Amino acid sequence: MTIDPATGARVIDADFLQSLEDNPNQLLADETSLRQAGSGHYEVAVQGELAAALGWKQGDLLVAVEGLEIKGVGGYVEAYTLFGQRTAIELTVLRGGVEVILEYRVE
Repeated sequence: MTIDPATGARVIDADFLQSLEDNPNQLLADETSLRQAGSGHYEVAVQGELAAALGWKQGDLLVAVEGLEIKGVGGYVEAYTLFGQRTAIELTVLRGGVEVILEYRVE
């Protein structure tokens, strides 16, 4: 993953993303850990290499992908599916009580 210096968007390799869709167990090899918070959103419990590359910090709440709220397993699955369907993605996180928009581009 790289960062586009002009836009600040994180650029995700399309082949890598496809390999994750084919074998999501690869995600288990990283220390990154999410847990469901009381709000139903997912919280970054442990920031491993994957979370760091994605711009996530320990304690971040993953709130929405492209405006679709990420709550519970259903919301998580819908959000994950969006990554395979789009070339540009916005993720809204709540960091220290402040909304932060993280931008991603799939190439």
